[in-house]
Amino acid sequence: GLRDIWTLLTRLAILALIVLLFAGPILLRKVVSFTETAQEIVFFCDLSASMTAVDTAAFVKETTDRIRAANPTARFALIASSNRAEVLHKFDTLPEELTATLHGLQPTPLQGDHYTALKELDTLFTPDETVRKTVYVFTDLQKQDWSPAGLPRLSQNINFEIVNPHESVPGNLAILDVYPEIFVRGQSKRLRATAQVRNYGLEPIKARLSVRAGDVSATREITVRGEYTEKFIFDLENLSTNLAVADLHLSEGYELDNSFHFWIGPRPPVKVAIIVDEKDSSTKGLETFFLRNALTTYVPGTTKYEVMIGFTDLFWEYAPDQFQCIFLLDSINALAEMEMDVIKEYLNNGGTIVYVPGKKAADNIPKLNHAEMSRVRFLGFMGQIDQLESFSINLIHEGSSVVSIFRDEPGDLLLFPIYKLGKLRAPNAGKVLLATDADTPFLIQEDVGKGVLFTFAIGLSPAMGRSSGWSEFPMSQSFLPLIHRLVEYERGQQDRDVLSLVIGDNFEEKLISAGIRESTEIPTTPGVYVVDKIPVELNFTRMESDPHPVHAVETIGHLMPGINAPSATGDADAAVAGMIKDLRGPVAWALLAFLLLELIIANARRSRDLRRSAGDEDRPPPPVSV
Repeated sequence: GLRDIWTLLTRLAILALIVLLFAGPILLRKVVSFTETAQEIVFFCDLSASMTAVDTAAFVKETTDRIRAANPTARFALIASSNRAEVLHKFDTLPEELTATLHGLQPTPLQGDHYTALKELDTLFTPDETVRKTVYVFTDLQKQDWSPAGLPRLSQNINFEIVNPHESVPGNLAILDVYPEIFVRGQSKRLRATAQVRNYGLEPIKARLSVRAGDVSATREITVRGEYTEKFIFDLENLSTNLAVADLHLSEGYELDNSFHFWIGPRPPVKVAIIVDEKDSSTKGLETFFLRNALTTYVPGTTKYEVMIGFTDLFWEYAPDQFQCIFLLDSINALAEMEMDVIKEYLNNGGTIVYVPGKKAADNIPKLNHAEMSRVRFLGFMGQIDQLESFSINLIHEGSSVVSIFRDEPGDLLLFPIYKLGKLRAPNAGKVLLATDADTPFLIQEDVGKGVLFTFAIGLSPAMGRSSGWSEFPMSQSFLPLIHRLVEYERGQQDRDVLSLVIGDNFEEKLISAGIRESTEIPTTPGVYVVDKIPVELNFTRMESDPHPVHAVETIGHLMPGINAPSATGDADAAVAGMIKDLRGPVAWALLAFLLLELIIANARRSRDLRRSAGDEDRPPPPVSV
């Protein structure tokens, strides 16, 4: 007989689910009967930059006129989208107004982002289920704009029809970037420009590439292999302008990425801040004097610096991100907790901090430790201010770019006397760039977030005559190049001195970070402009350059979850398929659940049998009758 009815039923259910799973179960969605007049149609027009590769206006006009003629009783609405809903005509719009708008549509030079416009569909259509709802999407389905990850999920049952203007995937060549190098010889300026060109097609593409700066230009014929990026170098001499442009000359296709405008003039001054904590201190005044002179001494062909000297309130007057480097002249103790947080955020975002110690180093360095910006340990002071004993630098880090200029020609870096310095212990994660001996660092580098913190072991107060200065470092020939190397070292952000913007982006944050007033108007056409004395490179987006499309089924399937095969062709089979829901997923989950249930029941029965067997063994044998 049956010993366990529940185990039997569970295993029979498992067998039934296995058979059902291989049979491919489906569920037909409820068929709604539509009337001839209950039909709403939305024209969804993609106006992102990639649509400029075809005559979008003629394409939309011809197709929409044909659809409206075939559906005379339908109600029509319009959504046009680039990176937002550009145009929105609801179903109560007059036919003449809708026609005029459709015939005047033109693509924008903006990167596509159709999330907001697609969400409008739920609010446009009536919630009545007896109304047939159709959306004709005029788009090239470019994967940059139509990736399912960037699309919403719609709540209504809508039939989508994709109308793609491209019969096949077009090829495209794009200038991704141009890297300029400027050389000045006498009165002549020379440009070496490296243009980076990408071929997004499968086949090689030939084109003519040129670089032009005023009346001077250079041109060459190029061939770029399929799905490959190549670099081409141009040399131009005797330049009299600060503006340049690289151009690709092609006969057809997407053209907005065929030009790239870039700045070849002098870079604007790099901003550097010096923070002190004592206004009337002669020592701080002397240190500031030498540091400012080192930074403002300009050599042709090198970077110019704009130095701002202030106290802790400087962080409230200016955004720290404006400064490429901030020198803290033993002023950590004067920073409040909120200001320490500002310094830490500045480091994490890619900034450079140089801490110069003084008589308060015993308090300042532990404060940096507590704020988790440094792990350098302060062990005390070494040397005497009477200059009877001196130290000198003996060790130079072999792999650091900061001190690389001193490895072959150290100059007087190893000669100037040091009379007083802090005894520092570098952390394991830090680098000792310069040292007086194996145990006494002179300059330590620590990476903090995306930025870097440099810590000196000496102050910048010079020892002149019998004064109580730290060393003769500020008066040495090595002082200026080392300070410049510290300021120019960038671990995170690059190209802070020229602002590169993309047409259509929100410029506000970048303008504020660059020190440009919020009220400043930026042109809307590509080019190079000088705004508040800062060069601004303005170009079209390169995110629209790749013409490869996504699959219509994948995209629309994400918009309408539960519909296995959306109608992308308009035929009867596709319409029926849109009402089918695949049940293989739920059946597979049910099968897993029953397998787990059977395992639990079988183990429970096994445990019961074991307990019963154990009980029989412990029971005493029955008495024997005589």
